[in-house]
Amino acid sequence: LGVQWIVVHPLTLLNTASAAVSRRENLEYFKPLLELATEHGLSIAIENMFDPRPDGPVRLRRRFGSALDELVDLVDALRPTHPNVGVCWDTGHANEMNIPQAQALEQIGDRLKALHINDNYAALDDHNIPFHGTIDCWTDIMAALKRIGYTGCLTLETGRFGKHVPTPLLPAVLRYSAEVGRYL
Repeated sequence: LGVQWIVVHPLTLLNTASAAVSRRENLEYFKPLLELATEHGLSIAIENMFDPRPDGPVRLRRRFGSALDELVDLVDALRPTHPNVGVCWDTGHANEMNIPQAQALEQIGDRLKALHINDNYAALDDHNIPFHGTIDCWTDIMAALKRIGYTGCLTLETGRFGKHVPTPLLPAVLRYSAEVGRYL
């Protein structure tokens, strides 16, 4: 298919609140995956996560990789022996964590290999099209991507946007989505 980067979520161990234990388990988890990816000419971008809402259905207090430092540290620990690892930045996840996105992208720098561009209302992982949520820093995000020299794909992760639209209107939703992507 010509795919170069695949995106994988980091692991969160449910039986521990220790970020150090989750980090160690992630290192062990990703090493064989990265070796397999290398054999097939692929690379893995590890995605930033978000902590579940305290009143939500998930009984997990936090997710490993929802803190930017954890994600960067994990990738940096893997890179010396696995240069085919990087970061996937999900704008919706960052919005749920109230992370200053332009600053985060600059901290990620050349580790950034993939994007999941979507919007939400900072309460659910809605996967809305940009400008249909509470992210109000799209200009800053795009400027940060330019400053760090990002040349990868701008992937709209907006599968739920149009979920309830009647089938005859789906072409209009797709055209609008493409127009928003071109605008960004």
